[in-house]
Amino acid sequence: MESITLKPCPFCGGKAEFANGGYWGRELFKVKCSNKDKCVILPETGAYFLKQQAAAVWNTRSDNA
Repeated sequence: MESITLKPCPFCGGKAEFANGGYWGRELFKVKCSNKDKCVILPETGAYFLKQQAAAVWNTRSDNA
């Protein structure tokens, strides 16, 4: 199985993690910052996606941000 790499949180640099969102014909996920103690924003993708799609949404951002 292909390894999925997640960029760190764009606000605190913390590790990103997948959160399982259940199963509606397929297993769905969102990605969120796991740095609950230090990240004041705690961003997440919001919607649930297939795992590869959730990673693509999370990783799509400007490298200058």
